[in-house]
Amino acid sequence: MERVRFSVLLVLLSLVLLPSPVQALSRVIELDSDASANLYGRMEFFGDKTGTLVLKNILLPGLQKRFVPLHGNLNNGFVDKAVWVRFTLRRTASFPSEAYLRLNPPIIT
Repeated sequence: MERVRFSVLLVLLSLVLLPSPVQALSRVIELDSDASANLYGRMEFFGDKTGTLVLKNILLPGLQKRFVPLHGNLNNGFVDKAVWVRFTLRRTASFPSEAYLRLNPPIIT
């Protein structure tokens, strides 16, 4: 019985002390030599129920505070609101100064 309790305690302790895969990911995506970067777990989103906000509104500090971490990918299906997604990219010196951004799947509009 004591051995079982010790095993359970060891498992619980390891779950608390080891970072989860989402926590282990840095929020900042560093562009270096890789041709692509995964946004999974590195995005934040804000749901605009009015659908009237534009970029200059979203950049206001009051709305910046309303973004929440997106744990995984955005998968809302079809909803009756605009969804703003943000993520941070940092380019290293070895990454080309000119590049393009392509988001998948290609059905995003």
